[in-house]
Amino acid sequence: MEVYMRRNIFLPLYWKYIKHLKVLDYYKELQAHQWNTLKENRDFQRKKLFNMIQYVSQNIPYYQRVIQEYNIQFSEDTIFADIKKLPLLTKDIIRKNFKQLYKFRDNTYYRNSSGGSTGEPVIFYQDKDYFAWNTAVKIFFNEWAGRKIGESMVKLWGSLTDILKSGQYFTEFLRRQLSGVTILGSSRMTEKDKFKYVRRGLII
Repeated sequence: MEVYMRRNIFLPLYWKYIKHLKVLDYYKELQAHQWNTLKENRDFQRKKLFNMIQYVSQNIPYYQRVIQEYNIQFSEDTIFADIKKLPLLTKDIIRKNFKQLYKFRDNTYYRNSSGGSTGEPVIFYQDKDYFAWNTAVKIFFNEWAGRKIGESMVKLWGSLTDILKSGQYFTEFLRRQLSGVTILGSSRMTEKDKFKYVRRGLII
């Protein structure tokens, strides 16, 4: 009953009316495409990629300059080959051209950064639509792994900072409660913690 309530009532209400995100709509879209043929997926990717390149070529200063510099021509039929003509987007390029890599920022955007595991973290911006797609993909892949929406899940997470940071936000705490997700820190996990975590996982 608890899982049913999470899946069919609590989570849909949370995503739609509290977060104002299309998570479940995108999840259903992923479900609809999962059994496509390779050709169908390639055709779908081709259109999406071409539309994205059209957008950046018209709106993003960095790519406008690069496309002009390299004299790159794009067409939907050859987009997979055309995209290879663009230089790779490295961390140094992002840092040096940061303000030329986005059109605008409003309240739908939020600041994020790389983990910094290979050096200085890179700052970038993502929007709520990205977050909605990202969440939908996680739900979708969890389902492939055998866990359906609303079923209990334990996550071992290595970053204590992430755990503490997310605990500061009520909506994030609420999402975890409604999702049935319990996060346990693993960065300093002792033998005693392992047994405690196993017992807690069995209870969940």
